[in-house]
Amino acid sequence: MRSYKDWTKAFLHIGFVVVLAVFNIVGIRWIEHQYSQTVSKTNSESQSNMIQKEYRLEVPVMELLERNSHSLQESDGRKIAYLTFDDGPSENTDKILDVLKEKGVKATFFVVGKTGEKARERYRRIVEEGHTLGLHSYSHRYEEIYGSLENFKSDVLKLKEYLYQVTGEDVWIYRFPGGSSNRVAKISIRECIDFLDEEGIVYFDWNASSEDAVEVNASCSVLNSNILKDALRYERPVILMHDLYECCNTADGLEMLIDRLLKEGYQIEEITKSTKPVQHVN
Repeated sequence: MRSYKDWTKAFLHIGFVVVLAVFNIVGIRWIEHQYSQTVSKTNSESQSNMIQKEYRLEVPVMELLERNSHSLQESDGRKIAYLTFDDGPSENTDKILDVLKEKGVKATFFVVGKTGEKARERYRRIVEEGHTLGLHSYSHRYEEIYGSLENFKSDVLKLKEYLYQVTGEDVWIYRFPGGSSNRVAKISIRECIDFLDEEGIVYFDWNASSEDAVEVNASCSVLNSNILKDALRYERPVILMHDLYECCNTADGLEMLIDRLLKEGYQIEEITKSTKPVQHVN
């Protein structure tokens, strides 16, 4: 028969094993959590870095606009701001559209090719609510689009046909990935412009930008300040923003931006065929 001392030792041993097992489980869970957080942060930073690299222009846009009288707009006393959103549709599209609807203003969406049903619903909603649908590229892969003039033509026509099938719209405006002033293209942008002219497609760049695809973590106020420092210089600012999953603060700050532009005396309209284009290359 075991003595009291033997039972005490046995219980202490069992207790030690239990504590050690719990410690191991908790420790493993903590390590897994830390690893998951690190991987998530790394993936997020990698995605952010990719976006920054893709959208950072090598050509100083405002310098181009000052040089090109084509980009400086006529003065007729009316101030009109054009809100434009690239790269959608995304998870932020509906929020952007909700704000535009609530404020009673129209915008322009330069979209890419997305085939999911939710994306198709968003293309249709853009059109149905009176906004202008624009071409931005089917794939948005620079190395493919700008790999050859034939690639460029194929990409434009593929998106144009796809949007017609989804929405019934014969889309007539285009925005070059990276802008017409980008230095990524290995082909002649002027040849691309000639092709667009032949197809009856007008291309639009911008003269104010939120920099939201470069400063993806910037606050709403910073993004809007980026826009206003240039937009308020023009009677016809064409404002570049992005309809990307990462650009939540663009959508969150949109109402404040609209209110400020209205306060400054701007009407806010969608791009139409009577809108004089801002073009970095002319």
